[in-house]
Order: sequence, then C-alpha cells, then structure tokens
Amino acid sequence: MASGKRAFEGKTTASVIAAVLERDPSPISLTQPMSPPALDRVVKTCLAKDPDERFQTVHDVKLQLKWIAEATASSATRAGIAKGPPAKRKIRERALAATALVFAFATLALGIAYFHRPANVAPSLRSSILPPENASFVGGVAASGYAFSPDGTRLVFSVQSVEGKSGLWMRPLNSISAQELAGTENGTLPFWSPDGQWVGFFADGKLKKTPASGGSAQVICDAPIGRGGTWNAQGVIVFAPTIGGPLFRVSANGGVPAAVTQLDPTTGETTHRWPDFLPDGVHFLYLGRQTSSTRPSAVYVGSLDSFSPKKILDVLSEAQYAAPGYLVFGRNTTLFAQRFDVSSLSLVGEAGPVAGDVSVQINMLRTGFAVSQTGQFVYASSASASDIELIVTDRSGKQLSALETAGNYLFLRHSPDGQKLAAAETDLLNGGSTIWIFDLRSNVRSRFTFGTGMNTTPAWSQDGSQVALSSSRNGAFNVYVKPITGAAEEKQVHATPEDERPQSWSADGRFLILDSRPQSRQNSPEVAVLPLTGDGKPFSYLNASYANSGGQLSPDGRWLAYVSNESGRPEVYVTPFPQAKGKWQVSSAGATTPRWRRDGRELFFCRTDGILMAAEVTAGKDSFAVGSIKPLSERRVFQTFYSATYDVFPDGQRFIMAAIKPEAIHAPLTLVTNWTAELTK
Repeated sequence: MASGKRAFEGKTTASVIAAVLERDPSPISLTQPMSPPALDRVVKTCLAKDPDERFQTVHDVKLQLKWIAEATASSATRAGIAKGPPAKRKIRERALAATALVFAFATLALGIAYFHRPANVAPSLRSSILPPENASFVGGVAASGYAFSPDGTRLVFSVQSVEGKSGLWMRPLNSISAQELAGTENGTLPFWSPDGQWVGFFADGKLKKTPASGGSAQVICDAPIGRGGTWNAQGVIVFAPTIGGPLFRVSANGGVPAAVTQLDPTTGETTHRWPDFLPDGVHFLYLGRQTSSTRPSAVYVGSLDSFSPKKILDVLSEAQYAAPGYLVFGRNTTLFAQRFDVSSLSLVGEAGPVAGDVSVQINMLRTGFAVSQTGQFVYASSASASDIELIVTDRSGKQLSALETAGNYLFLRHSPDGQKLAAAETDLLNGGSTIWIFDLRSNVRSRFTFGTGMNTTPAWSQDGSQVALSSSRNGAFNVYVKPITGAAEEKQVHATPEDERPQSWSADGRFLILDSRPQSRQNSPEVAVLPLTGDGKPFSYLNASYANSGGQLSPDGRWLAYVSNESGRPEVYVTPFPQAKGKWQVSSAGATTPRWRRDGRELFFCRTDGILMAAEVTAGKDSFAVGSIKPLSERRVFQTFYSATYDVFPDGQRFIMAAIKPEAIHAPLTLVTNWTAELTK
C-alpha cells in the first residue's frame, strides 16, 4: 500500500488519471484541461495531510463525484446546443466519456484516500504482575525463570515464600491472582509443551513435568543443575542438564538423554545452555560460552538432525524467538528485538530496543525476560543495580554504614583482620569482571586486577598478605595469586584447560580449596584441594557424583563446610579436613555460601530466599554438633543459584552484603502487550 501512495504523491489530477488509463486511454485527449476545478478539489481533499480535513466516509466522496459528473454532462450538452445540431452526436459522446471518466476516477480517488488513511496501529501497553501474597520474585529472578503458554493466555513463574520455600505458580493473564502448581517444590526454569497441557521444569536435580491443569509431577531424567529446556510438537525436549557441557535431547515421556550439540574445542567452549525451539521444531536457538576473552559467548542455531550449528549473534545472554519473526535478546540491561528469517536462519536489518533496566545475571549468561508467540513479553528489573546496596549491618540487620558504589558485585571476601574487602565487580557491557580492594576504614577502593577476561572469586591468605583469584584471561578459569601490595603481577598457580576457582585458604598456607569443574563431570562442580607445595596437583576431596562446591575451611583448619546437591537441592554440610570421614548436615531448607566465625563457634549461611542464618556449632576431636539455627534479620542478600553476595566480619557481629532494598523485595514483573509497536518509536 505504501508504494501505491508514493506513486500518487506530487501528481496533477490529469497525470494521475493518465497513469491509471495508460494501457487503455480514453478517446478524450488528456492533454487538454478536461478536469473541472471541483474534481481537483476532490483530489486535494482526499490527499489532505490533516485527517480531519479529508472526506470522512466513502458516501461523502460518492456524492461529490456524482455532482461533478452531472455538472460535466450538463455543461457539455449546453455547449452542443449552442454550436448547433451537426455537433450533437459528438457532444453526446464527449459528455458520456467525461461522465465515465469522472466515475472511473471515483475508484482512483477512493484508493488514494485509502492509501492516505491514518495508520491504525495499536500502542504497546505495560502492566504489572505482582508475586503471590507473602512471596517474591527476588532471589535470582533472571535465573528462576518464567514462561508464557503457547496461546499467550497464561504465565508460569517461580517464586519464593517468606518461609524460604520455592515453587512454580501459574497466572492466567485475565485473572488478578495466581495458583500454585502442586508438586513443583523447588521448581525453576519452567517451559511449556506445544499443546499447552504440560509444564516442564527443573527441581531436586531432575528434569520434570507437571500437568498445567494440576496433578502429580513426573520425573523425566536427571539434570543436576539445569540451565534451560524447550519442547517441540514431536515430544522431544532439548535441555541443558548442568552448568557446563553440551545440550541433550530426551523424550518428554522419559528415557536416556543423548547429546544434541558438541562443544567446539577450537574456541574453548565450556557450556551450551538456554535452548529455544524455532517454529519448525527441528532447529533451536542456544547460547554457547567460549573461553575467548574478546567474544566470550554467542547465540547459535542448532538442529536435531546435525551437529553443525550456525552462529547468529555475538551477545552475552540468551535469545528467544518471537512470532511473526523476531529474535529478542539482551545487551547490557536493555532488551532488543531484530527481524529473523526462519527460512534462511539469518538476522535481517538492525536491532531495536524494546525495554530498558532489565535484570541481568551475567554469571549465568541470562537476562530476565520471556516472550510469547502472541505479541507479549515480560521482564524483571527488580535485580538491577539500582535496587541493590552494598552495606554493613549488625546481627539484627540494622545498617551501620554503606559503601559509596553502585557496582554489580557477585563475590565479597573480608581480609582476616576485617579492615579490607576484596570484591569482584561484573562489567555487564563487556562480560568481564574486575577485583577491587576496599579499605573499610577510609571507604576508598583501588583496582586490584587489570586486563581482559573475568577475574573473580578472591580468597585471602590467613596472614592477609596475598589474594588468590580465578581468571579467564588465558581461556579457562585458572588460579592466580597476587600480593596485596600490588608490587608484583598475578602468578599463575596451576595451568589447566578445566575451570578451577579458589574458595578458601588453609591457615598454614599449604592448601587452597577450589571449586573444580572437570570436563569428565560435564563441568558439574566439585570441591577440590590444590596443594601449594610438592607436586601441586589438585585432587577431588569428596569423590562424590553429585554437585558440591563452595568449600570453606574452619579457622583451625580441621573442618570443611561446603554446599552439596546430594538431596536434590543445595544444602550446607560439614566434613573433617584433611580427610573426609563422615559428614553433618547443617541447613535443611536450601542454603548456599557457608562462612565461619573467627572462633569457629558459629557457621553462617544464606537461605535460598536471601535470609542470613546463624548455626551454633561445637567441634570435638572426632565429632561435630549443630545447635540452634536462627535467622539474623529480614534483610535479603542478593544471590544466584550457587552463591550469595555477603561476608562476615571476624567477630561475627557485623556483616557486609549486597542487600536488596526493602522496596524491591516484592517488586512486580512488567508485562508488555503488543510489544512490536515499540520498534516504531
């Protein structure tokens, strides 16, 4: 239609009619000014820029054209009478031709009016979706996930209650309330079956499904630490069972999973995650992370029929397909959409922004949004940096001081004397991270690491003279050590193609406790020990098949606290060191990030809803006892699936944390309807 409109712009009435009748010209010569002034006025009225100045109905145009035709014929007849009988026949033909020409123009004029009609584009609308009563989306909202039903009428999401329990809830979009889905305790990362009858999700170390109408959940297969799933019309689910390794396919009815992608060793790929089927049900989008520091991750199109992916987009988080042909993805904290040709599997044109201030969890390579296939998307902004403050509190949660910064911090570690803080700050724009050292007496920070890549997980030596850290500057995360004075560069301790990240340092300086992610375990984490003397070869400490991480040595070096997924969800345990002989469970409602009090009489951890907990512990020569466990305050600590951003001062009476502001605890999701209208702004 737009091309037709442009064809008429700037034309006179006679030239427009001539263009229309070019292949079948009228017997009347159009080189003469045959068009009456009234007809010119009709054209100008049809083409008026102001809609209020145009004809408002087709009937108005019809009456005007009828009047012009009658006036033209009458004028021609009178001219024939004046000239006498010999011209009568010719004049009649001329009058009829003029009348026919005017009525032919009626169709043309109406077409012009149609092309110039104001576009009736519905605007996008924004509304809020509140969490259920006494619950919140906080606690890694980008990680916990939400998903639209195939028809776009329902939204399923994961929430946490004030008691620390989590699970899936469903909200019909024409309702003001949501209902809990039975049997989805600890459920995260939901996705739908194409017929809208089932919801797939991850919980308790398994990939599961549950009827959308209610009923018992069913286990499909193992998935220790899920990182996304998608379901096609043939009953195939493509999913990421853990934080590293390729994607797998499995029947929605259960079975043995089989790899459907392969990591590329030439680029140092470590993980494929966040799959999303395209409309044909054969091809799917997914995110691949590389160890390259310049372009650490990209979106690819994979296929059920081959291991030959096609790279689509360099981006730091996942992309999702949205009808009628878009890819939606995040850059920094802005959500973009770009045309996508499903036949050629290629992007078209330029990307345009559709939302800002969107929650990002860069360590998970995930942005907090979901799109429907019916013109909607939903996103979270509650976990943005503006809703998080870096503060010092007492045991009751009372704020004692604040650090003057608005950075995105994921790891905080006190020096042994409590006067300095090592903090890893994430660069959302470039996907890297830098370690800073804060002097807590002067509240001044100084940069500790430089260069590209991710520098993270700082751990202090017991004398406070050195900091161990992990860095991806040369590919996989390896362990480096640097003096706190900054007088020397980081020294690589152990070179390996597998990820190793320091967690704590033994009091005698002989060992570093690591999070290791061996390729033989599909990058599922395990607690490992790196000797700093002798052969310097790390070894698995627990020798367990389940995921375990976050090892923290007690101040006397005799006990190791760690997080294990043995029960299907993360819990804190304690075992002897240097030999793991037995274990004691400390938490019972889901927990991460254990920290010891300096005297070893308390063990702190963070509940999965972000509440700090304190457990009284008593360690004997060969025994360990857990006493009372209680929450410390109502302040919520920002966290991801496997780490909370806090640490404890040596006296156990003060805490430093990336605290979620109280007003953001129950922050809603934002629902955008008819979002493609945003692209025209």
